[in-house]
Amino acid sequence: MPAGLEAQYELLTDTIALRKHTELYELSRNLNTTRTREVKIERDVCASEIGRLRMVLNHLKLLYAKAQEENGDWIMCKKHLEKLTIINPKLQKTVDSLQESVKKGKADIKAMKAKAKEAASTIKRAQSKYSSLESQISGLGSQIKSAEDTKKQKLRKLHQVGFERMKFNKQFKDENPNVSLGTKS
Repeated sequence: MPAGLEAQYELLTDTIALRKHTELYELSRNLNTTRTREVKIERDVCASEIGRLRMVLNHLKLLYAKAQEENGDWIMCKKHLEKLTIINPKLQKTVDSLQESVKKGKADIKAMKAKAKEAASTIKRAQSKYSSLESQISGLGSQIKSAEDTKKQKLRKLHQVGFERMKFNKQFKDENPNVSLGTKS
């Protein structure tokens, strides 16, 4: 492979690594994003990187073909071919690992959706229970108020009866000083 192509390839590889590193750093900084959003971003980045790597690979193949046509030195072409056959499996492994990451991301999204659905169901049940408890509390509050009002009325009546009894005892004693009632007045 000509030195210019190797430099371009290394620059592209470094750019890919830098972009990947930058994306991962940004994602790790913002822990408040949901896992679903992170997985979607990773999936999109991986998908775009796969497409870009395929374009780079196609571009390298085109450059190799042009170099082969222009250069009559078959030994040099053979060396370039050997290098490309070494690089191609590595790129294929990278593409495969990125595709596996996308599959995992889709599975994670599906699991997160199921958890979100379950959480929404739990929230709905809790809200229903909360409403039921609120209505029970309201009913108990009115029962307590009614019981307190009844208690107050009975206490007033009891005090009134006690007062009437004292009044009667005093009047009875005043009218009958020789008779004892046998109770305290």
